[in-house]
Amino acid sequence: MSDRDKKLILILLTAIVIALPYIFYIKDTRVETETMQVEIVTLEERYNKLKEMDDNRDVYLREIDEMHAERDEIVASFPADIRRENYAMFLLQTEYSSNLVLNEETGDMELEYPIIFDSASFGINIETPISSDSMGDTGDDPAAVPVEPMDTDFVAITNASALTYNCYYGGMKYLLKYLMDYEDPMIYSQIDMTMDPETGVVSGALMLNQYAIAGPDREFDKVDFTIQVGSENIDLSLDKNDFRGNEDVGIFGPIIVPEMEEEAPVVEAEGEAPVE
Repeated sequence: MSDRDKKLILILLTAIVIALPYIFYIKDTRVETETMQVEIVTLEERYNKLKEMDDNRDVYLREIDEMHAERDEIVASFPADIRRENYAMFLLQTEYSSNLVLNEETGDMELEYPIIFDSASFGINIETPISSDSMGDTGDDPAAVPVEPMDTDFVAITNASALTYNCYYGGMKYLLKYLMDYEDPMIYSQIDMTMDPETGVVSGALMLNQYAIAGPDREFDKVDFTIQVGSENIDLSLDKNDFRGNEDVGIFGPIIVPEMEEEAPVVEAEGEAPVE
């Protein structure tokens, strides 16, 4: 190899060594530029989304108020709690809820659909905080604004209680409709029935599910011991009917009244007039 060729190869190698850093730099810079351009597009999309939301702020605030009103309406349709005593009075009212009709054979007024609950249990209240853990998921939309999971002060209460009952066929249909139309949310999740062909009596068991929502400023009304039989309201309160502590009945227990302390007698001092 001649000296001339050696010089050409040396010059070429020198040029390559000098050029390689620039080539790698240009390549890295091009990648960074393309990545930055993608980020710019994403940020522009998010900016436009946020600007659109800000332009429609009044609309969103109005919709929030409407949703709050809808939420309050839904919450108001549920009782604030589920309690044993109210459950017992509900069952009693259900037994007497049908209309009074005249029995032409006896001439007496009788319930149109007699229903008897011969056993009842009260299940355990299950409380579940009402929250949303999925609110932070923005999906695949890069312009979506992340939202933190939302917790509320409301608690959902559910209760499943078992019953056994006796009625006639017409009373069976009446009972199911009564439960479905009742003002407080409840439904039977399980039910079975058997008819006695000789008497026409339908007997069986059902699982009654009740629902409530507890939360701030929600008050639960005390149990009402009044039931309606036909058009007459009957107060079953033991105290108002003078049943509590009645020795003839005896099972309700006495009314506990705090004893009044007797005043100590006044001792007259010698020579003083007695205190009247």
